[in-house]
Amino acid sequence: LDGVALTLGFIGLALLAALASYSHTDPSWNTASAANPDQIRNWLSLPGAYTADILLQTIGLGGAVIGLIIALWGTRLWQRRGLSPLLPRIAAALAAVLLASIASARLPAGAWLLHPY
Repeated sequence: LDGVALTLGFIGLALLAALASYSHTDPSWNTASAANPDQIRNWLSLPGAYTADILLQTIGLGGAVIGLIIALWGTRLWQRRGLSPLLPRIAAALAAVLLASIASARLPAGAWLLHPY
């Protein structure tokens, strides 16, 4: 159980770190850029750049909610509080991600989210 808790906590924090250090100049699925490790600004290097890009391109800042929920679930398991009932928790998490994505769509993206074309 501790291994699952640590894994969930690590994955959640890694997602948040990848999103927090997102740079539109990093290589991604839709940005042609040299994959030189010295030029990648994402804290998690190339995997973080790809992960952050795909999350931001699909669900926007709602991707941060995914990282937060996974980290909180890991914390709950670490504290031995459990995740039951699991099905309503998953449904609530999906609803939270969807609502966060809709709400954040109204925020101005600014220059940080623009992709060079």
